[in-house]
Formats: sequence, C-alpha cells, structure tokens
Amino acid sequence: MSTRSFIRAGTLYTFVFALMLISLPKTAVAQDTDAAPQLATPGSTPTAYDNPGLVLRYQSTITADDLAAHLYFFASDFFEGRETSTHGQKLAAQYLASQYRKMGVAPKGTANPKNPMDPSAYFQPFELYGSRVGSAELTVSESGTTIGTSIYSATETDGQSYLVYGSTPEAKGGLVFGGYGIEDDDLAYNDFAAIKSADISVEGSWLMLLADEPLESAEKSLLPTEDGEPSAWTTRRFRKLVSASSTVSPIGILMVIDSSPRFEGTVAEAAARAAKNLQRVGSLSLEPRTEGSSRRRTLPPTFAISRACANNMLKSTGSTIEA
Repeated sequence: MSTRSFIRAGTLYTFVFALMLISLPKTAVAQDTDAAPQLATPGSTPTAYDNPGLVLRYQSTITADDLAAHLYFFASDFFEGRETSTHGQKLAAQYLASQYRKMGVAPKGTANPKNPMDPSAYFQPFELYGSRVGSAELTVSESGTTIGTSIYSATETDGQSYLVYGSTPEAKGGLVFGGYGIEDDDLAYNDFAAIKSADISVEGSWLMLLADEPLESAEKSLLPTEDGEPSAWTTRRFRKLVSASSTVSPIGILMVIDSSPRFEGTVAEAAARAAKNLQRVGSLSLEPRTEGSSRRRTLPPTFAISRACANNMLKSTGSTIEA
C-alpha cells in the first residue's frame, strides 16, 4: 500500500510594499482644520528637557476623540487587515501619507512622483516576492490502483483532509502507523519503540499519527502527568511533529485530528476554515524563491485527516481508527 501526496505550489508573484519615511518638523503641530499648512523645515525633534513648552503644546492637541477618529477608521474592515501587499494595505499607506501632508511633515520617500503633492512622495517602494500553496491532493493507491483522492484548495475541499504545513511539490511513499507519535521516558511512553523493535523503517514513508495523547477526557490524560492534565504532547502543537521528524524521519505526516476528545466540530468545518488561508498573501521574501529554496523545510508536509480518511487508507490491513 502506498500513499502519495501532491502539493501544487502557487505561482510566484511580486509585491510592491510602500514604507513610510518621514522627517518630523521642529515646530509642526497637528492641524485642527483642513487648511493647507506651510511645510516646516526638517530638523531634529527636541526632547521634553530641551523644549518642555513645545512638548506641552503637542500634548494639548492629543485628545481621546481625535485618536478614536483615526484609530477606528484605520483599524476598520475597510482596510482589510492591512496585510502587506494587499489593496487594503496600500489604502492604509495613502491614508497615512495624507495625514502627514496635513500635519506639514516633509516627505522623504524615494518614489519621486511627477506631482510633488502626490502621497507617494512619502513612500519608499521595494520588491517583495511571495508564494503560496494553490492546492493539495492526497492520493491513496494500492498495487497501482487508486483507492481514493482527497482534494484541498481555496475553492474546493472534500472535507476529509487539509494541508497543515509544508510546501514540498511531491512526496510519494508507503504508510506506517505510529500511534500517537510520542517518545517520552518521563511519562514511560514510547510509540516508536515497537516500530524500531519490528525493524520497520519510517524513513521514506508517510507516518500516520493520532492527535494529542491517550486521553480519558478533554481535560484528563491517561498518561502519568504530574497534574493529571494533558501534557505538552497535546498542548504544544508542533512538539509531536518536530519529534517525529527528528526521530523517524518520515517524508510526510498524516494527523488524525478527530481521534481526540479535545477536537470540536467536524474535519469538514476545519478544512473550510483552513481553505480560507490559501486566499491570503502567503510567505513573503526580499529574494525571489527558486526551486528547493523554501525556508519551510524543517518539517515534512503535514496533513490533518479525518478518521474516515484514515480508515480508508488502512482498509487493506483490516485495522481501523475507532472513535
């Protein structure tokens, strides 16, 4: 039996991010009207010790109502979270530039617009490179025959799996079940001992793990923890992934997330929420991404899957993941 995963990374694209560069004037004061101010001559900003009168003058212009007017607008949904490179972020930059112009702050940007009153006079453009996962397919086959395929993308998901981590274009290999994936001498629990004693190599294969740890309930562990509560194997999200990656070196990890009493809702609902993240900007870099240059290589590609999906993979072995 073999498990094959294809992760089709999104097309590389370029962003332009506007960074605000400003120089505070020596005597500029926030304007209470829309009257065009005279641009002040840039200079060093005095401290409260150098010019306490000027500092008090600035303080008198800061009111709760004025701050609220700016804050509630700038933090509104209108700017769509102001995520770098997005339309909302560019609108936010324009808004800040207009406020600097109103205050009489001299622009120090490098954009050099034709019109010196253009807000971009405050901007320093530079290139950003981004990449994101377009879609992921988890295909299960036996003796060359496809048993099933789980699809996950921004526009389509079958609700049985979704990509948690990773950007490996393709990972193909067999399947090894590793229990909870816990190796902990302090808790006298080791899932990998049986694998090693049976001389089973996980390297080059996908590793299927149950989420969290053996639990009596969402709040009570069956392992001998000090307080009886779930241990870090449950509460620290990436501990298990890091441990499995360094201990048995799988090419990919399949986490059965609805096997734990701590899981709420359905895998389909979790997949739908995760799919929305594929519409976000993705990872950004000042350098263009080349094949094999991803910084996210510390962990193998990891999928969250349902019990139904896991049982389909284990069908030929006669084993099942019980509720």
